[in-house]
Amino acid sequence: IYSDVHSELGWSKPVRSSSILESPPRCASPFSRARLPRPFHRGLRKRAIAVLSMASFSSACRFLARRLSGASGVRRSLCSGAAGVPREDVAGYHIGGGPSFMRGMVFWEPNKPLTIEEFHMPRPKAGEVLIRTKACGVCHSDLHVIKGELPFSSPCVVGHEITGEVVEHGPHTDREIINRFPIGTHVVGAFIMPCGNCSFCVKGQEDLCEAFFAYNRAKGTLYDGETRLFLRSNGKPVYMYSMGGLAEYCVVPANGLATLPSSLPYTESAILGCAVFTAYGAMRHAADVRAGDAVAVIGIGGVGSSCLQIARAFGASEIIAVDVQDEKLNNAKMLGATHTINAKKEDVIEKIKALILTLFYSFCVFPDNVCDLKTRVCFKIHQEMGISSAYNACIFVFQEITGGMGVDVAIEALGKPLTFAQCTKSVRDGGKAVMIGLAAAGSVGEIDINRLVRRQVKIIGSYGARARQDLPEVVKLAERGVFNLQNTVSRKCKFEEAGSAYDDLDRGQIVGRAVVEIM
Repeated sequence: IYSDVHSELGWSKPVRSSSILESPPRCASPFSRARLPRPFHRGLRKRAIAVLSMASFSSACRFLARRLSGASGVRRSLCSGAAGVPREDVAGYHIGGGPSFMRGMVFWEPNKPLTIEEFHMPRPKAGEVLIRTKACGVCHSDLHVIKGELPFSSPCVVGHEITGEVVEHGPHTDREIINRFPIGTHVVGAFIMPCGNCSFCVKGQEDLCEAFFAYNRAKGTLYDGETRLFLRSNGKPVYMYSMGGLAEYCVVPANGLATLPSSLPYTESAILGCAVFTAYGAMRHAADVRAGDAVAVIGIGGVGSSCLQIARAFGASEIIAVDVQDEKLNNAKMLGATHTINAKKEDVIEKIKALILTLFYSFCVFPDNVCDLKTRVCFKIHQEMGISSAYNACIFVFQEITGGMGVDVAIEALGKPLTFAQCTKSVRDGGKAVMIGLAAAGSVGEIDINRLVRRQVKIIGSYGARARQDLPEVVKLAERGVFNLQNTVSRKCKFEEAGSAYDDLDRGQIVGRAVVEIM
C-alpha cells in the first residue's frame, strides 16, 4: 500500500510504506489526503524521515507535527459515508460574527429548473480562501451542464466567473497567501483554478492543470477529492462546478484568484474570470495574435465580444465579427470590429475572403490603408522576385501564396460543427483556426485533410488562460480601459432571477453577457 507522505509534500511519486493500516485508505494520488492511523508507527517514521531528508526542514516539521498529534483513525471523505452527513466542524462552522449558513443555486438534473437551497457555510482548507460572492457571470458552459450536453456530477452549484470579498483563509494557509489576499480584499476568480503542483502547472501550463480536470471537472470536487458544499436540511454533499459561484459564499483555491482594484466594479468585472480570461488565453497563447494580423471571430457572445477587444488591443488591423443577430453585430462595431458578417444573410467564407482581397487591392491604390505587416510582405516579394509594381506584388501574393486568401487567425466561440467548418475554411494557408466554444458531448467537426496537410492550416484548441500568470494581466488591461465592460455586460439580474437568465441565454436573447448580482 502507498502512504500519503508524498501527498502531504505535494510530490508526484508515492513512497512505499509498511502495511500497518487498520483499514484500506482511499486511492492514493499526488493530491490525496488519506490519513495514516495514529499513533505514528515507528517503522513508518524512519521511512518518512529518510524521504523527508530531500524536502525542506519546515515541510518536514509540519508533516511530523500533524502525524504526532491528535486522535487515531483514518479521516473519511466528506463525500463518502452512507448518511452523507458532514463532520461536526463543517456543520457548525461560521465566520466570525457572521452567519453559519448561506444560499446557493442548485442544478439537480438536466432540463429541470434551478432551485435556491440553504447550505452550511462552506469551510476553506489550507491554501483556500472563503469569498463573499458579489457577482457571478451567466456562461454557456453552465448552460451546457444544465441542459445535460456536458456531463457533470449532480446535484451541483454552477457559476464559475465571480467577484467578491475575502472573508476567511483556510487553516494552515501559507503566510504569503494571507498577505496577498488579506481579509477584506476585493478579488476576481478564474474558472480554471490551478493546483500549482502537477506536471503542467510546474511547466507554466496551468490551463492544462491535471488536478483541475481530474477532480473538479471529472468529480465536482476540489483537489482533496472533497466538496465544500453541504445542504443545511440534511447535510448531503453538493458538487462544485469550478468554485460553485452562484452562491452567497464560495471557496476558491488561492491560485485561482487575483486582486481586483477598487476602481473596477464588482458586477461588470465578474466576466474577467471566464469570458475575458478565455478570450485572452486564446488570443495570447493559442493564436499568438500580432500587430497587423487579420482576425475573424465567429460567435459574438460574452467570449466572442472579449476576443474582439483583445484583438484590437494586440494591434490586429482587420477584425471581422460573424454572427446571426444584427444586434450583436452592431454591438461588435463598438467593441473593435472593423467589418461584420451576418451568417444568415451572407456566405461567411466567401465574404471573409472577399474582404481580405479588397483590403489587398486597397493597398495597391492607397498604401496607407493597409497595416505594416502586409506592406512588408508585399514589398519583400517585390524586392526578391523582381516584380515591377506593388499591384503585381499583391496579385502574386493573392494568387500564388494564399491560393484564395483568408484571415491570419479565425476564432470559433460557439462550439457548433457548422461554425467549426467555417472557422477552418476562413483562414489563409498557414493560418490558425482556434476553437474555444464548448460543444455538446459527441459533437464532431469536419476538416479537409488534404488542405490541412498541404497548406499547413493549424487547428488549435484553447480552453482558457493561466490563472497565476494571466489573470493579473487581464485585470491590468481592464483597469487601463482596454475592455469595454459596460457594453460587454448587457444584462444584470438578481440572484433569484439566475434561472431565467439561463433560459434567455438558451433562446439567444442575451447580446453580450448577463451577470447575476448576489450580495
